[in-house]
Amino acid sequence: MVWEQTDIDGDAESNSEIRWWVNGEWERDYDGMTTIPASETVRDQHWSVQVVPGDGEDLGSSMKTNARAIQNAPPSAPEITLGGDFSGSIGIPDSLHDLAAEAYSEDPDEEIVLFDYQWSRNGFHVPEFDGASLVPASRLEPGQLWGVTVFANDPWGLSSSASQSVTIANLPPTAFWSTSPEPPVPGAMASFDASNSSDPDGEVVTWFWTINGVELAGQSIGVLLPGGVHTVSLTVIDDMGGSDTLENDIVFGSVIMVSSLSASLDGSTVHLAWSGSSSEYRVYRSTSPITTVVGLTSMDEVPLWGEPVPLDMEPAGVTSDTTWSETAPVASVLYYAVTTVVDGNEVVWIVDGVNMVSVDATTAADSVDTDPTGSPKLLAIPIAALLLLLGAAAIGLTLAESRRRGA
Repeated sequence: MVWEQTDIDGDAESNSEIRWWVNGEWERDYDGMTTIPASETVRDQHWSVQVVPGDGEDLGSSMKTNARAIQNAPPSAPEITLGGDFSGSIGIPDSLHDLAAEAYSEDPDEEIVLFDYQWSRNGFHVPEFDGASLVPASRLEPGQLWGVTVFANDPWGLSSSASQSVTIANLPPTAFWSTSPEPPVPGAMASFDASNSSDPDGEVVTWFWTINGVELAGQSIGVLLPGGVHTVSLTVIDDMGGSDTLENDIVFGSVIMVSSLSASLDGSTVHLAWSGSSSEYRVYRSTSPITTVVGLTSMDEVPLWGEPVPLDMEPAGVTSDTTWSETAPVASVLYYAVTTVVDGNEVVWIVDGVNMVSVDATTAADSVDTDPTGSPKLLAIPIAALLLLLGAAAIGLTLAESRRRGA
């Protein structure tokens, strides 16, 4: 409160008396106070103040104001905590947990404060959740922008409000890969499969591999690796751009190959011999050096334009023995590779001089029988004899035609 006074002697105000009256009663505890703290007032009280002016020597005539009622005050603006409902605690919101709003407000009149809620999604009002303090997880998706306006209401109809918004976070995927066969067979084709990678709130859409520094892509890839330690890294990316990387070292044992492979030519018959403990061997033949029998693998560099592309080969023979023979199909230098089969998986790793050799069959007659059974072979009829027979047949046909016309 403030007041003005005048003094005929021109003296300044001094030692004035201030008295406060509450509901008609003089409250002496407030004597001399020009301001009453809000905490001392209660709604519907009637307050008045009396001032007896003083100049330091005398007191003048007092003045008392009319009583004024203390009005109802609205609650304070609510403080909002908005996030995921993690069993009673609020955390970063995601689409696996309910989105909850917690509000706090005080009423200066110490009345009960009641809260009301209004939700919006991506800027649009969602009336079905009006009055609810949470949004169920089933309605949430990564990337959505949810907002809530909280109204703090007292029992007398006064209110205040505040708003807050939050973006639903994308949960990252989890990278996982396995091999087939398991464990993988060194030197045999193996499948690296990432189909069991998962994403809790979406789907995995991209798979990137790095194997021994070679970058590959795909949910499942086929690779051919020798013995030793190999570094395999898998990065998966979900439909919202989240990613996860898993890197492991995988140790392959030694490649089980034949040893002491030799090739010789006996007339027109090629003989192969080797040492090994496999129950099945597969023999491949070519007129050029054999570097692979499975064609171009994902770990191989793509040949440049004009360079030969390795092809998938069919075996010329299959045997359980450590020897094999066939009639040379062409008079040329022939290359042979022998692979083993381990636990049903063919070991196709080719090493020149170990499981790939050559034999000079340029002196062998052409063969008309390429069945690698090891049975005796019939040599091809010399080309000169064939030409002689064809010539005689042609002469015979000419004479027969001349006689027919003469008749």
